[in-house]
Amino acid sequence: MAKKYCYLIFISLWIISNSTFSQCAPGIPGAGNPGCVPPDVPGSPGGQHGHGAQSPAQAIWKSRWGAIAYDKDTDRISLSSGEKSKRVAVKKVMKNCEEKGGKQCRLVFAYHNQCAAIASNEGKISYGTGPYKNIAEDLVMKNCKKTGSCELIYSKCSYAERVD
Repeated sequence: MAKKYCYLIFISLWIISNSTFSQCAPGIPGAGNPGCVPPDVPGSPGGQHGHGAQSPAQAIWKSRWGAIAYDKDTDRISLSSGEKSKRVAVKKVMKNCEEKGGKQCRLVFAYHNQCAAIASNEGKISYGTGPYKNIAEDLVMKNCKKTGSCELIYSKCSYAERVD
């Protein structure tokens, strides 16, 4: 008789333990078990972040802009970098060009979240961009050297900035 009660208690505990919350079988949401908790739900026993822990906040990045302008009459280059928008970078570089005496300033290019470089070869200017300063410099020097000896006259980066 005691054996029957032990067996009955064992079966009862086994049924109760299977009805508590558990992780779903891989690839089967719910797995036909109303007590199944998918692993991506907060508090899931099989979740990556433990019981009730929240995921770390995603980093927030803001683009940074730079611009290059040139005035042929004065043979001057104007620069801006690290600006919060293309509009601000362009406005700043054009104002800078005019303040240097430029009458026919023109925007050469604007860039964001990367680097820019300028090289000169006897009055001929080469411009280039790249994801890193050394790559922008190498690219502009390679293009410039097609026409003779060159001198690197500018390189600067405007990388995205983490704001959180």
